[in-house]
Amino acid sequence: MSTGGINIDTIKIKEKLLIHRKKENRAKIELEELKDIIDDEYKNVVKTVQELVDEKFLEPVKRYGLNSMADALYKRYRIVYDESNGALEEENEELMEELNGHLYFKINIDVYKQNLKLYKKHRSYVRLFSDFMKKNSNLLKIQCSINERSFEVFGDEKFLKEDSLAKEMFKAMDLDMNILNFYMAPEPFFFYKSDAKTPQNILIVENKDTFYTVRKLMLEGKQIFDMEFQRLYTVKVKRY
Repeated sequence: MSTGGINIDTIKIKEKLLIHRKKENRAKIELEELKDIIDDEYKNVVKTVQELVDEKFLEPVKRYGLNSMADALYKRYRIVYDESNGALEEENEELMEELNGHLYFKINIDVYKQNLKLYKKHRSYVRLFSDFMKKNSNLLKIQCSINERSFEVFGDEKFLKEDSLAKEMFKAMDLDMNILNFYMAPEPFFFYKSDAKTPQNILIVENKDTFYTVRKLMLEGKQIFDMEFQRLYTVKVKRY
């Protein structure tokens, strides 16, 4: 089929090349085979092959050298196109459509449009946030603790406070977390005194689990670090 200089339907040519690769059970293809598949005058064959190389569909096997034509082509090429790329392109189109029209209007989508991989990473949480803001933002009139709000929006009470992904996501969306109207709830303070004698040895531990373990030892009259303690406190350590 000669197209006489009219633009060649490269989509159909790609399909034929994929069929050829499957049928011959090899990725390499000779220039003469390429010319037969493209089925056009030489100048259009050159144009089409160059387009396919630019699109990373074909890759020249350079060690076989060029032909003798003025607009030279390599004598052998390799079909390197991954058929899964088609599904990937379709998925990316779906993501772009989602970004362009289905999310909460205050979400800045610019970062995600430039980096769809990042959007895929954040997507499930972004959608939960977006749905909440579109359907239940009236709940934000009442302030609550960060853990309560995190569970209300994301179904995970630790997400906002402890998951670094949350900070990364809100930064990408160009939004302040405080849009969710929560307050920080400090860890409860625990204190235990075994007796009132003076002077007293005081032990400070970091969390409540350790507190209850040490308290149990104190109640049993056991020494800790070869010492007797009369007072036990917990303290929340802030890590940077």
